[in-house]
Amino acid sequence: MSTQLSQIAKRAKLDRKARFTSLAHLLTPEFLKETWGKMNRRAAGGVDGQSAEQFGSELETQVEAICTQLKEGTYHAPPVRRVEIPKGPGKVGTRPLGIPTVADRLLQRAVARILEAVFEADFLDCSYGFRPGRNPHHALQALRVQIVTKKVGQVFEADIRSYFTRINRQWLRKMVAHRIADPVILSFQFRQDADHFQQKVRERFAEFGLELAEEKTRRILFGRFAGVTCLRHGLGRPATFEFLGFKHVCGVDRAGRFALIRIPSVKSCRKFLARTREWILHNRHWRRWEQQEHLTKMLRGFYQYFGLHHCERKLNWVRQQVQRQWISALNRRGQRRRTNWTRLKDRPWFKLPFAQNLHPMV
Repeated sequence: MSTQLSQIAKRAKLDRKARFTSLAHLLTPEFLKETWGKMNRRAAGGVDGQSAEQFGSELETQVEAICTQLKEGTYHAPPVRRVEIPKGPGKVGTRPLGIPTVADRLLQRAVARILEAVFEADFLDCSYGFRPGRNPHHALQALRVQIVTKKVGQVFEADIRSYFTRINRQWLRKMVAHRIADPVILSFQFRQDADHFQQKVRERFAEFGLELAEEKTRRILFGRFAGVTCLRHGLGRPATFEFLGFKHVCGVDRAGRFALIRIPSVKSCRKFLARTREWILHNRHWRRWEQQEHLTKMLRGFYQYFGLHHCERKLNWVRQQVQRQWISALNRRGQRRRTNWTRLKDRPWFKLPFAQNLHPMV
């Protein structure tokens, strides 16, 4: 974080009621170039057809032009290129995606950095979404501590229906500091507390023209006491829920004590295997060592996120499915004798990495 942003963040933390009336002066060519270094430069281009590579080759000229327009008050955000992307494996239809131009994306990111410095102090410690210095593993760790060590008997999960298309822009301008995270998981000890919270959330959202997605919102028995309660009332096993790509299950450890079991969700595995299958089919004519190298990178990236305790078995199943996809693609390469698992399992070029617990503290 730059010195000026650090000073703003410090002031905002010390005085929660402070109002910053002049921040536009921070949008200098130097600040934009610094922001450019923090951006993903592999994203697609916008309506002007300019790629990130082209923009970067003219970075000095581009940022000077943006700053000049900002100072003169002539900058207008160009139209956003709209594309339809598939909703994902197992889902029907598409969802709209807006792709701004590279220049506008740079300016948006620069403004977002300034807003983060101003409003970061307003967020509660239990908020993790899109905050600097925080990631999904931090949220998973906090949720685990809450469920395992606290008197949790109810879990409430909620999702906002079509948030970005329903949000009231006037309210958004008035309440920039009040960001709404989507989705949300909360834990309670008693059922009545969870029901009361749900009712208050509905009323609060209605004030801003929002509503909960009923098909993704529910209250379930979960936690240390859920198993006993379900057994007492003949409800079978406690329900499960998904959060940040993991399926959360009530279980026990080797000593018979309550344990929170987290494994990659079916949706997460299906989505990853769809990516590997598509890559293998499109590149089945690569040399085998090159295919092994790329598939190893894909699996390690998957393991890097999902490599938690209890996940090894599921992750190694995913590894095996990737090898099966690979065998299928190899058998399509020509009219030679079809290969099989027995013939390939000991070949050095066919070996893929096994999963490990990469985050023992999460």
